[in-house]
Amino acid sequence: MTIISPSAPVQHEQDTIHLHQVLKQEALARAEFEREAARLERALKASETFSGLLHTYEPLEEGGLTEHPKQKIVQQTTSGLFTEVKEALGIILNIEATKETGNLHAHADLLIEGNVVATQVPATLLLYLVKRFTMLHEFVALAPELDPTRAWVYNEELGHFVSEPTFRDKTEKTMKAEVIVPPTDHFPAQVKEYSKDRKIGQWTERTYSGAMRRKDKLELLSRIKTVMTACQMALEQANRVPVQRQRLAEPLLKFIFG
Repeated sequence: MTIISPSAPVQHEQDTIHLHQVLKQEALARAEFEREAARLERALKASETFSGLLHTYEPLEEGGLTEHPKQKIVQQTTSGLFTEVKEALGIILNIEATKETGNLHAHADLLIEGNVVATQVPATLLLYLVKRFTMLHEFVALAPELDPTRAWVYNEELGHFVSEPTFRDKTEKTMKAEVIVPPTDHFPAQVKEYSKDRKIGQWTERTYSGAMRRKDKLELLSRIKTVMTACQMALEQANRVPVQRQRLAEPLLKFIFG
């Protein structure tokens, strides 16, 4: 980007900065500008601070009663506030112009495990990829895992896992009688009744799950992490590009404020 302004300072070859340095400056400058803009906006809304007055009294007769003058000083002026906003805006505009100019030339090849999967990827796209794959990593990390205490088999027809069957007997109680004392000529037999469980069937239980194996989950997270790291490394490489400092703010603000 070429800035045409007869009053703009001459830019020299050494007046350069690496893009990653500009990005650090941008974060600080944005926060400072937001604080300063909020302060200046509050100041503009304080209408009473822009007004002043001076009341003086002069008696008509010599020796008459005198009064102390009443005075209110103007605390701030619009021109003063405009000067402050011009300075604050000038800093952030020049940084943003420098950053965006650098982004025009900031690109790098994207390598996954040593293989180039894309060439000359713009830094802005690499930054977007880092954010999206970070989100994907967090999303996959929430995926439920299969119960490790069970044996699981993936059922292609059902589209999810099925556990190995477990079995449980179904029983019912039956009454039995046992002769404790045999009968005699004079006494009947003494009999004791008791209950006994008798197997009448069998339950078969299979558990179904749409969760995933922990091993598969860790492998998936690892592959996502590999892509994230590759994008981050490419972004760092792209952000090493040197960029000429831009002074776009000067001609624009000079036109507005004179």
